[in-house]
Amino acid sequence: MRGVSLTFDGLKIQGFSRAGDETWFRIDPPGLALDVGKGASPLIGARWIFLSHSHLDHTVGIPWVLTQRKHQGLGPTTIFCPRTMAGDLIDYIGAASRLESQDLSAEVVGLEPGESRELEQGLRLEVFEANHTVPALGCHLIRRQQKLRRDLEGMAPREVARLKGNGVEVTRDCEELWLSYCGDTGAELFAREPRLFETKILLVECTFMSPQTRSHGERFGHLHLQDLAALAGRFENEAIVLCHLSRRHRLADLERAVLRDLPELADRIHFIIGDEPGTGK
Repeated sequence: MRGVSLTFDGLKIQGFSRAGDETWFRIDPPGLALDVGKGASPLIGARWIFLSHSHLDHTVGIPWVLTQRKHQGLGPTTIFCPRTMAGDLIDYIGAASRLESQDLSAEVVGLEPGESRELEQGLRLEVFEANHTVPALGCHLIRRQQKLRRDLEGMAPREVARLKGNGVEVTRDCEELWLSYCGDTGAELFAREPRLFETKILLVECTFMSPQTRSHGERFGHLHLQDLAALAGRFENEAIVLCHLSRRHRLADLERAVLRDLPELADRIHFIIGDEPGTGK
């Protein structure tokens, strides 16, 4: 299988990402695809697909994924995407249906920044605006949990159990940002969506890293390693997964650059760069 996989806090990320080649991820739970690249077998079981933007290295595989889901009788597929590309995406799927001579229809849901959709009980997808060369979104996977009431924290478990046995509500509903995916974006994103600094798992692009490519990020709507270094003190994430490295750079060079330029984050940085697994350690 093309791609690598990582697991954090009970959440598995499979994926492949190289700028201009293809980018796709599958997130379990809940079985959510984040972009589809050229189409990859782990995406076939994904009932929900989030497309961050319309560039073909992130979207061209949609007909293949839908065809495989159809052949395997896997039921309806819901595709979330920026509202501006929804019509063209429906047309693309329609053309593929005619070429395949079968109905590849999916529910295409165009979203605006700030909108959210429930995926399954306890998991919600919320989108935010990215800044790229075409309209683009990132997304948060938000987990809803029950936790002990704040005023009961530190209380002996036996006493908590006694209260619960007497009919006292001892828990509270809370939501946490479990994973955030930035898609393709420039550095303005962090000012627009500061919650990215506090999400548990941050899946963020790092397309450029050399001094010679320092200006490319702003020009092409991508991040340079120095954009992340400038914000290093703000990242509270438990894990930061870098992806979408330009084909002009090697993973080994990025690993060395992380140790040099982001030493305070290196233990939390991991990579999904092509087929090469790696860590910042």
